[in-house]
Amino acid sequence: IDFSKLCKKLKLNDDECEVLDEVSSKISGEQLAAYGMTEIFGSSHEFNYKMLDTLLQNAGENYINSIPAFGDTYMSFGFYQFTSMAVRHDNIVEGASVVSLYSDKKIPGSVSKLRGDDHHRAAFYFATYNLGLLIRRLSSNGVEHLADGDCDITEITSYIAVAHHNPAGGRRGAKSWIEGGCDIKIEYFYNGVLRKYATNTKKHFNLLTKGI
Repeated sequence: IDFSKLCKKLKLNDDECEVLDEVSSKISGEQLAAYGMTEIFGSSHEFNYKMLDTLLQNAGENYINSIPAFGDTYMSFGFYQFTSMAVRHDNIVEGASVVSLYSDKKIPGSVSKLRGDDHHRAAFYFATYNLGLLIRRLSSNGVEHLADGDCDITEITSYIAVAHHNPAGGRRGAKSWIEGGCDIKIEYFYNGVLRKYATNTKKHFNLLTKGI
């Protein structure tokens, strides 16, 4: 990713851009998988872990990337349940597609054309995009908290998932969390469904990194 061009697009200053580059570079496969699990499964975390393994072993990744969304008015399918608000490049460029503009590794401009690793790349780009929008809204003190490593990567994983589901709501909670020094668990800055997204993702992340 050419962060200098991406940051100019997102209207980030040099310090903010450096933090976006640093934080996004720490996004792991386990983080992406954790929020993917939150998108397609319920709250039975150990069951979800075993179910994902069973599906991968017996049906394969293509099956998972074809699972349709049942509660969305937009076309949406796959492990991350993307819609056109997350992946779109036609006369309008949205979400992950904004980051793709400034990367050597492009993603298709439509959800319907995502195949194989496109899904994971789009998830990383959308996470980077939402982190950029969050960082743009932070005070200099908030940016410094991220730069100094005060904010645990597991908590940031929860933000990535919440922002995928509700970008504006995700940013509001994460901003309060960061401005407060990241001393309290991030889920306490969310209510209702958003808190559920945050806690489910954290539990999925812990299972993916520690096993059961």
